[in-house]
Amino acid sequence: MEAIEANDIEKVKQINKKGDNMKFDVNYNKKHNCLIASFEGDLNPSNAKEYIKTIAIKAKKHNCKCLLNDLRKANIDFSIAELYELPEIVITKEFDRTWARAIVTKVNSEKLNFFETTAYNQGLTVKFFNNINKALKWLKT
Repeated sequence: MEAIEANDIEKVKQINKKGDNMKFDVNYNKKHNCLIASFEGDLNPSNAKEYIKTIAIKAKKHNCKCLLNDLRKANIDFSIAELYELPEIVITKEFDRTWARAIVTKVNSEKLNFFETTAYNQGLTVKFFNNINKALKWLKT
């Protein structure tokens, strides 16, 4: 993933409007002092890069390091190896270990539990939920 430039914002907006069986949105919620992101469709390593880039742009704009990531309508398509490498990729690029991330999914799975453990072992604050309100409550603590 490349460094984010100001002129990337328009490109990200275009990708946000269309894509290969995907759409996503990222907004800052002032009340919760948190980014609220949602993704619909096939989430894979390729399009995750654009999603992460959009989150990073909004985070920088609002000086925010708190993320509620709603993936309930996403079809998560990562191999175990990709999930293992993902925390390190995120740390070394746009984000650091001071972030808090609550990820909301429709169901728990062995893969998601593996990712949560891997992220934790690499010093990241990441937790999976099936309920948005519980995720927000956890982020506030």
